[in-house]
Amino acid sequence: MVNPFKGREYPALRCEAFGIEFPHPIALAPGFIPNGERYNIFRGFAFEEIGPLTLEPQGNIIRLGMFCRSKKARNDMANPGIRKVISHMQIHKPKGIIAANLAPSLKHRTTDDIVRDITGAFSLMYDFADIFIIDTFHANVDGVVALQNIDILSEVLDSILDMRSCYQVTKPILIRVVPTISRALLDEILDYLRRFGIDGIIAGFDTDPTDLVKDIVRMTDGRYPIVACGGIDNQYKAEALLEAGACLVQMSVSPSKTLKYLEEKFHSHSE
Repeated sequence: MVNPFKGREYPALRCEAFGIEFPHPIALAPGFIPNGERYNIFRGFAFEEIGPLTLEPQGNIIRLGMFCRSKKARNDMANPGIRKVISHMQIHKPKGIIAANLAPSLKHRTTDDIVRDITGAFSLMYDFADIFIIDTFHANVDGVVALQNIDILSEVLDSILDMRSCYQVTKPILIRVVPTISRALLDEILDYLRRFGIDGIIAGFDTDPTDLVKDIVRMTDGRYPIVACGGIDNQYKAEALLEAGACLVQMSVSPSKTLKYLEEKFHSHSE
């Protein structure tokens, strides 16, 4: 099958963030690989986000309405659990950079259960993903968003940072925040980032993240890598977010047109 997402190389657009060299700044938006198995279809992006994935199998835990409407499609994209994803990756080696989005079980409510879920998934997935993402907005079956509690979130992050220190290779850990986040929680997360070594922020999920990106840049003096995500479906939005301070953007369309546009802009500015 011809891969519509695989494009030519753009050496002028190579960039570096959180210790990883990327071929360009355009990554794949979340939601296209929720079951962790279709990553090689979407080659050509800076990185591909898989998940959110949980330690044990369960029903899908992200909003898929924009991607699939049929019951069969939703079942095909259901969360199979980390172990099945790893089995798939052992057979079908990823050909690009993989970011694993880790989430607690929908059923779990206690801090101990949530920490156990995410640290278990983190340890099993460590050899197979290049980047790890912890979201702060996925709700459980009761609509509770546990990781919007800074005490729970910091216990999760403390645990995975301690675990990461035991590995020879240090892989980046990012926190995703969304525009609806409270200013108090955003302040606390950025303070944690400064003090404990979280590698960067993903700003947004499915709505325009421009104001959030600008706020984070202003609040941190632009010192930390930001990945912009949400409604970025053309080259102009991508360019605007890069100019606002994002180092990468996650897009929901093929990157080819955007990369060609950015390359032309790069050459025009360098002349």
